[in-house]
Amino acid sequence: MSVPLLVLLAASAQAQALRCEAVFVSAAAASAPAFDARASWGRQLFERELRSAGEFFARTRRLDENQRMDALMGENIRRVFYRLQGLADVYRAHHPEFFGAWRSQFKDVEDRLGRLALKRGLRDKARELGEDKLARIFSEEAEQAQAAAVNALKDSGWWSDSTGTLRQFRQSMAKESLWMDGVQDGRFLRGMLLHDGAKLRVRIRDLEYDRKDIEKGLHELRRELRWLAIQTMNLDGLIRFQEDALSFGSRAWLQEMTRANPEIYRNPYMKLSPPAIANPVLIPWRSFTMLNEIILQLGNLKDAAEMHIAFGEAMERAGFSRKKRKNVLKDLDRSLSVSVRDLDHRSLSRQFQRRLNDSDLLGGFLRQLESMN
Repeated sequence: MSVPLLVLLAASAQAQALRCEAVFVSAAAASAPAFDARASWGRQLFERELRSAGEFFARTRRLDENQRMDALMGENIRRVFYRLQGLADVYRAHHPEFFGAWRSQFKDVEDRLGRLALKRGLRDKARELGEDKLARIFSEEAEQAQAAAVNALKDSGWWSDSTGTLRQFRQSMAKESLWMDGVQDGRFLRGMLLHDGAKLRVRIRDLEYDRKDIEKGLHELRRELRWLAIQTMNLDGLIRFQEDALSFGSRAWLQEMTRANPEIYRNPYMKLSPPAIANPVLIPWRSFTMLNEIILQLGNLKDAAEMHIAFGEAMERAGFSRKKRKNVLKDLDRSLSVSVRDLDHRSLSRQFQRRLNDSDLLGGFLRQLESMN
């Protein structure tokens, strides 16, 4: 059964409890040192995120393992490693071997923390529904995920010696051959956004995400759009939103989005610090807002589908009767405000891609990003 796009948009806007990750939210940078626009932007961005990680692990070193992990998840330190992974991915184009190794390390930690967030979310949802047996199953899985996350943090050095680990990163960054000056770096970062965005636009134009496999279709579409947004928000302190013009198709789509979600302009995943340089990179505001709303909608649907699958598999392993499984999944659907049982993910992916093509939303964003800067 194909679910109309606008119906899913409205349902998705209501699904506030589903988001377990806030990878776009800016770190509080009010007390951070000002950027030097003449020096390497990348080096300063890495320093900011590495310092955030170092400060957290130094501050929590006296807590026991459970307390420390609760603090880590509560403060969403996962987003720091996601931003570090994103920065390393961008600069891998400049120095593949060095930043490729960094990317792998940051990704390993972020993946483990992501799995922990998922398992804790499943545990909490089972408790909310009063399903004690499922809550115990997911609690055990959450404990295993936490142990894996702690091991990854220990292997990376952050857990036991954050001061020494931060010092090692800074020593590695001292190699001047890794970096460009501020003018070159600014040009490089803008160029990478345009390059990656243009490649994504071609894939959407060709309906590349119209796949039978949801991972290669709808989920991959979301991941690619989200990655573009993450790479933009990684430049927090070096960017500023600028009012932009929209095509007729994009304006109509924005009106639909606003009706479905009146809080669209208060998206917490677009929180920015004030620019720390005199001439920040200008980001087309309304186009970027719409792209983030699409990412949020697809993320809510992805989270609901992921939870639905996990509940079903856990109940089957635990020997729940078919009737019991059906009733639990109905309760789950009601609690999520998004029904995924009848979701035609391929049709939905096709709708989003065609709407992106017809409105030229991504193309308009890229053209104005280039012309504004």
